[in-house]
Formats: sequence, structure tokens, C-alpha cells
Amino acid sequence: MASLRDLCAEFLCSQDGTIFDEQALSSRQVPAACAAQLAQFATMRGERNAAALVLLLRTHPGLLSQLGRIDLSMCATPAVLAALADSQTVEAPVTVQLDFTGADELTDDTLRALLCHDRVKALRIGSLVLKGCTAVTDSSLFHIGHLEETLTDLDVSNCPLLTDAALCRAAQSCTNLVSLNIKNTLASDNTVAAVLECCPRLQNLVLTGVLVSNEPFMHLKPGNQLRVLIWKRNIDAVCLPLSDATLQRIAQNCPHLQQLVCVGSDAVTEAPLTALAKGCPDLQYVDLSACANAQYSADSISSQFGQRLSELHLDGARIINDDYAPTVEAILPRCGASLRKLVVRYAFITVEGLQCVSQHCHNLEELELVKVDGVLPALLVQAAEANRGITHLTVDCQVPLAYVQPLLDALPKLQRATFGARWEGGGGDEVEATLTLAHATLTRLTLLLNNVCPRLQCPRLEALHVRFHGLRPAGESLASMLIPHQLTLRRLTLDGNISACALPLDHFLLLRRLRLPDQVTVPALGAARRLLRCVDVPLGKQFPCERFVPSLSSVHINCADCIGPREAAALLGIPALLHLELVNNFTLEELHVSHAALQTFELTNFTKLRLLSFDDCPQLLTSQLLDCPLVACEAAATAAQQSTPRIRRITYSPSSGSSLDDLDEVPRSVARWSITATPPSVVALCLIKAWALGPHVSLADAASQLTRLTLYGCFELEDVALACPRLTYLEVTECPRVASVTLGGGAVVSCVKLDALHEPLAVFDVGDVQARHLLLRNGAALCEEFLALLRRNAKFAQSLELLEVPQGAPPSWVTAVQASCPSVALQYH
Repeated sequence: MASLRDLCAEFLCSQDGTIFDEQALSSRQVPAACAAQLAQFATMRGERNAAALVLLLRTHPGLLSQLGRIDLSMCATPAVLAALADSQTVEAPVTVQLDFTGADELTDDTLRALLCHDRVKALRIGSLVLKGCTAVTDSSLFHIGHLEETLTDLDVSNCPLLTDAALCRAAQSCTNLVSLNIKNTLASDNTVAAVLECCPRLQNLVLTGVLVSNEPFMHLKPGNQLRVLIWKRNIDAVCLPLSDATLQRIAQNCPHLQQLVCVGSDAVTEAPLTALAKGCPDLQYVDLSACANAQYSADSISSQFGQRLSELHLDGARIINDDYAPTVEAILPRCGASLRKLVVRYAFITVEGLQCVSQHCHNLEELELVKVDGVLPALLVQAAEANRGITHLTVDCQVPLAYVQPLLDALPKLQRATFGARWEGGGGDEVEATLTLAHATLTRLTLLLNNVCPRLQCPRLEALHVRFHGLRPAGESLASMLIPHQLTLRRLTLDGNISACALPLDHFLLLRRLRLPDQVTVPALGAARRLLRCVDVPLGKQFPCERFVPSLSSVHINCADCIGPREAAALLGIPALLHLELVNNFTLEELHVSHAALQTFELTNFTKLRLLSFDDCPQLLTSQLLDCPLVACEAAATAAQQSTPRIRRITYSPSSGSSLDDLDEVPRSVARWSITATPPSVVALCLIKAWALGPHVSLADAASQLTRLTLYGCFELEDVALACPRLTYLEVTECPRVASVTLGGGAVVSCVKLDALHEPLAVFDVGDVQARHLLLRNGAALCEEFLALLRRNAKFAQSLELLEVPQGAPPSWVTAVQASCPSVALQYH
């Protein structure tokens, strides 16, 4: 979404170079050229624009009735909301969509104050978007109950601190929800069950990366309104795949379903596909990618859905007795005419397959070919010419650079593009100076270049990511590529093989995010300081601390060896700093962290650091210490309860790459973590190679908020006893002395991983806990104690959906497990 600042930037800069602020508004009317855009939306980013938005609403009282969306990222002040409320008329109240996407500085206190403001009650808030608001926790969502009548769209994706407690309450109070996105939150089955039970109008549900099982969907009510269901397993694959039974249940009870994504759902057969085709007549998009044991043919997809398909993904799906070439050729003749999006990844495509794209697909809007072998560039250009409406194109296949411009010329509406390109001619500066890529509408471009550095002529380019292989371009080549876009670029990322050079950025007026490799220096920022918020750059001479921009909210420094007390003080002196990540320092011995706004603090490979203290960090939510072998972590954890009262996530590893042979290098007193010293506010705790942890881990009352616990490589640990009522994920792996695992608290745990423990387990008791996915490997499962547990705890046995066990499990043991758990699916490793 373009911002009001963006719409007026060219006009104002052509006048006197001022930024669109209160002074600019008061001195002139809104430019006539922007009137049409202003009638559709208003976006005011940045605290300095809050006054401008208030003035705009008060001086143009009819504007609000024409607006469809208000983006209040980084300027949602009480004054702005009051102005919004005052602008409404009783006769024609406007439904407002509040969008805080990416507003890292939005804290619980601020959001609660805004949502509970008296004037907000005059607003009809229909949509609340908190996407990427990493500082938002459960306490914020506890205060949206008064929106129960108007709120229809709630997006809390990528809010990693939200748990079932708040999401369940939100579902129970806001029963008119039509769309809910809980991607990459700490939600589990409890949230999904509450949503399906309490929100009868729900149409869109996104569950990507959420610890959810099949169980909530077995209670789907007939005739529900679901139209979009997106279920993708996260990187760790800790959530369960959709089963055939669940897919058939969806087919029977979701007659309005239009889009179904179940990436990573193993062992899908043809039966649910047939049921979906018959039971969901509006279904246009089915994504069964990365289904390792799929048992359906390519021909069945096209025969079942035919011209109904609008999107087709063939990325990682293993079709039985078919490779990708026959798949493309079998499907496209029947459904190519209706396709709007085609994705093929990690495959081989023949000449006939590419010809099918040209012959049968004429309405594509998005085309992705990633790591696809056999692509003939000339046929690819033909496919582009047959689909001139494409707006998003990805060709990560190392095509010759000579074919990239013909591809651009064939697609006049292209907005986003990714090219993996190579130069097949001679090398040298002469070649670099003669190659030019040009496009009039392109806004985002990613180039993976091999032995070439072309010039760019893209007048609307806003985001550029270039990765170099082979050839090491000189500074002059980079400058000639970037300088033509210094008035449009907002995001710039350079990495790979680049010669040491100085990159002038002082005239990049709109630059907000900057990422550079170690060998590129920044002699001056100049005007780029005004909007720059996120940097990932080297320190030292390349980026001296005097040049840290006061507006920076996120700083990542990969080569931090030049950081001393002075540089650390300069970093922590940035008033707007929210996220700080420092990597690789071999000199610093003491670090005292004190910052009123800091939310995320990460240190990696600080080998000499002995003293780390959090003196006053009231907003700190996430702390991560990796490969910091000398830090007295027990003292840090104790101090965290006093100086960081809101801490939610802790990750600690004294030396994540160490083996048992390296243990004597780190003093036991330094590496010891007192589990009882963990702050009670923590919802996720990860201890990696904390070998001095133990021998006993016991968590009960102090862990009432804990939802995820990972204990990896804790070599002195002997027994684990947990009573955590909100626990949804437990992992105890590479702990060879653990012989006793006891669970309690009544939790419904989505995933339990017990791997490489003592063989056999002497004690394994789950009490009143239920589990959907249980992983037992390396012989720990092959014990009478586990079979006895299944026999004496029928509730636990019946709750299991998936059990992963070693490949060599005896047949008698398997038979005993199946007798106790008739509905469990066994998976062997």
C-alpha cells in the first residue's frame, strides 16, 4: 500500500524538498494529483506524521467517509484516534480498518491505551491488523472484547508471543469474525477448536506454522462458511499433517471452500481428492506440496478439478510413478486455461512441458520456476509472451542474462521479479557497462547474478536485492546500478562476492532498510538518515558509531569485533532502538544493557564476554545468547526477574557447536542454569547444550505461562518433571542420562519429542496430559514402561494421532501399541 508521504513526495520535493508534515499541510492544499488516491486510502507512517494526519482529518471532514483503509503503523496516537472519532457522523458511521503492520514499537501499553480510549467506542473497527507486531503479547488481546459486534477481520500473524490464552478469549468474544490469521503464533488446538466453535461466520483461517493437529477439525459442523483454509507445517515440522480422514471431513462439511492449502501433509491418497472435488464445488485452489508419501496420480488432479483450478503448486510434491515433466504435461491441457498462478520447484521440465505453458496458459498472473532443470530460455520467453498479464515472475534457474530483458519486455504489467542469471560471454568492466535491464512498472527486483553486474533502469523500483557469485563487481559498477534509483529505493540488500568499495548513500531520500556485506563501506548517510530504521551492516571503520541514526529501530551487526564499551554505549544510546543483534566479538568482556524501549536482544559468539547484566530493560521480551561460553547465565536469569519483568522468550546455548569432548573448556559454575530462576512471565524457553543443567528439572507453579520448552544436549540432566497447564510443545533430545520423564498439569500437548535419552526409560508417566504427536527414537520407545503407560492411561493412548518410532521396532511391540492406540498412525525413522 502506498503511503500519503509517498504519493506527495515527488510533488513536495519538486517544490522545496520538504517532507509531507504538518507544516507542509498547513502551507498548501493537498496536491490535486493525489485526490483520487486519497479518496481510497490514507497511510501516515512515522510519529512525525501523526500531527499531519490529525490536521488532514480536521481540515477535510468529508475525507474519512471516502477512505477504505487507515494504515496507522507507527503513528496511532490517542490524538489520531480522537480525530478519527470526531470525523465520523452519526448518520453514516464508517467502518475503520486499523492496520499496524510491522509496527515494532507498538507495545502492550500503547495498544491497550488505544483500544480502550473513550473515543474508540465511536469507531466501528471492522479490521484489526497486528501483523509482525513482535512486542504484542496476550495482555493486549484481552482488551478487544468491546469490539465483539464490529470486528470481522483479525490478523495477528508473526506475533510470536501470542498464546492460546488470548486467542481463545478473542474467538469467544468476537464471534462475528470472518477472517483470522494466526500464522507463526504460539497457538495450538485450543485456539482452533474455540474459533470453529464460536465463530459461525468464519470464512478464512490461516494456520501456517501453528502447533495444531487433526482433532479440532473432526468436530467441524455441517454447512460452515469456510472458504479459505491454509495449513502449512513449519520448518521444524512439529505440527501434525492433515490426515485423509480430516480432508474428507472438510470435504463433507465445507461446501463453500475455495482454497485449501495443506503443505507437508504426508500420505494423502486419491480418496480425499475425489471427496473434495464433489463436496466443494467452488474449490479453485488445492496445494498439496511437500507431501512425501502422496498416493495420487498427476492425471487425477486434472480430471477431478479440470477448469476449476486457478492456482497450481508442484513444489516438492512427490507424485507416485510420475516425475514433474509428465505432471505438467498431464495437468495443463485440462486446467491451464483457468490458471492464474503456476509454481514449479525442484524439478525437471521438458521442452513439451514448457510448450504446454505457452499453449494452454494464457491468463497467468504469477509464474514461479525455482531450481527447475531443463528450462530452455527461448521457450520461457514464449511462455511470457503468451501471458502478458503476469505481475509476479520468479525464474531462479540461472538463465543467460541475455534472455532477461526479453522476458521483461514481454511483461508490461510486471511488478515483482526474481532472476537467477548468468553471463555466458566474456568478462570484465566492458561487459558490465554495456548490459542494461529496464522496466517501467517494476517495484521489487531480486537478482542472483553470476559473473555480471548490469545497469538498471526501473523508475519505480522500491526494493532491490542483489546477490553476486563469481565476478566481484567494483564500486563504480554498483554505483551505476544504484544511483538512478536513489529517489525511489526503500529497501536495499547487497550480499555475496563484492570487491571492497565505498558506497555513497547520502542522497537515498526514502531508504528505510539497509543490508550490506562486510567489504562495503558507507562514507556518509546524509539525507538517508531521515527515514532509515533497520540496518544490517559491519561496524568499525565501515560504520563508526558516531553515524548511528537516532531513528533506527533495528540493528544487526554481523562482524561486531570492533565493539567495545564506547561502541556498545553508542548502540544502547539510540532512543528508538527496539531490536539489537550482535554477532562475532572476540574482545568484549563486560556488557551492561540498559534501554527503556529495547524489545529483542541477541548475542552470538561473544567468546570473551564474562559479565552480562540487564540493568533496566522494562520492555525486553526476547533474549537470546548463543555461543557465549563464559557468560554467567544463572546470574543473568535471576537479574531478569527484576530488570526485565516482561521477558517472554529465552534462548541460551553456551556453545551450540560443542561436543562432549569440549565440555571441560567451559566452567560448570558459569554454564549452570537454575531452571527455577526462570522468570514466571516466560512462554518459551530453549536451552541448548546447557550441559550443566540438572541433574533434575522440575517446573510447576513458576511455569504457569510456559507453552514451549526445549532441552537439547543437556548432558548432566537425569530426570524431567513438568506440570505446565499451558504446555503445547516439549522437546528433550540428546540428553543421554535422562531416564525419567514425568508430565502433569492437564495440558493438551501438540508435540512431544523424546530422542536419544537413556535406554530404556525407567519412568515415563504423563498423568492427566494428552498428546497428539509423540516422537520416541533411538530405542527409548522400545521399553515395557511405555507399553505399560498406554495400558494404564487410556485417555492418553486415545489422544495420540501420530507416533514416530525407530525403524527396527519389533513386530510384537508394534502390535501392542496398535492394540492400545487403535487410531494412531505409526511413522518409522
